[in-house]
Amino acid sequence: MQWKGVMPAITTAFDAHLAVDHALVARHARWLAANGCSAIVCLGSLGEAATLTFDEKLAIVRTIVGAVSPGIPVVAAISALATSEAVALAEVVAKAGAQGLMILPPYVY
Repeated sequence: MQWKGVMPAITTAFDAHLAVDHALVARHARWLAANGCSAIVCLGSLGEAATLTFDEKLAIVRTIVGAVSPGIPVVAAISALATSEAVALAEVVAKAGAQGLMILPPYVY
């Protein structure tokens, strides 16, 4: 992966029932890619990342990887309270197609 160009941190869309709106997330990722973004960074940092479950994070990465062309890398933010959870998340999102990781410090001190 080449780290150049515009790589926006995409927000996670939720529906009226507070579930991840995967259709909107996919549309947004495709729109960003179609309008010149060189990569998509997902899973937030200090916002929704703290409240998404492990399974929701994995599903979001899968949604975005499936939505954009292989030439648009997906970068997953990795943030967790426990090192073991951060490592596990990094491993599964890599297997799901994330080509980069944005590693963040624990969000609770």
